Amino acid sequence: MIRDQGEPAPLFQALSYPMLDDRNTTPSSHEVTDIGIWDRATNILAWNLILGDRAGADGECLGRSRGRFTTKIHLSADGRCRALSLVLTPGQYGDSPQFRRVLEAIRVPRPGPGRPRTRPASLAADKAYSSRANRVYLRRRKICHTIPEPRDQRAHRRRRGSAGGRPAGFDAERYKARNVVERAINRLKNFRAMATRYDKRAYIFLGTVTLAAMVIWLRT
Repeated sequence: MIRDQGEPAPLFQALSYPMLDDRNTTPSSHEVTDIGIWDRATNILAWNLILGDRAGADGECLGRSRGRFTTKIHLSADGRCRALSLVLTPGQYGDSPQFRRVLEAIRVPRPGPGRPRTRPASLAADKAYSSRANRVYLRRRKICHTIPEPRDQRAHRRRRGSAGGRPAGFDAERYKARNVVERAINRLKNFRAMATRYDKRAYIFLGTVTLAAMVIWLRT
């Protein structure tokens, strides 16, 4: 948990949640970079929010999912249910491919001088993020992680024998704290403008999400 004294946080999590947009209009295209939309919203850099990387509807983070336009929010949260990084994508985008982008967007300021922290002490995520690429990435960054291994992945590893590698470590006690992600989502859903997307443009919806996250931080 993040402590009031500014000490390092030992638990970060990642999850995504679909947000609905009932509009049937396709917004005009605009260019999007890896750190946000140009310089029209400087809070993108402050909150490390990243939009989709395509033009047109995808550039506006609108995608066809469940029969309508949807937007998906991928986030990481600390132990006090506060968003640390947010990534917006169209609704049909998968969760696991955004895993690295969510973690690389984390910036935790230090109480004194120095660069902000970008590497969590540990991480817990659900089985949707269990992939060899994600685990290799976490080991390379030396991030302790607790991600359950799906049954099909365990069977595939066993079929390969010694070539399948060792079983993935799993800390059941630490994994119990992963519910902070769902609680963080529930806090954000208290804001109606975010629970259901009404904004046509992605950067406007980005500001709505940013404002909701800031209010939660100020209240806690």
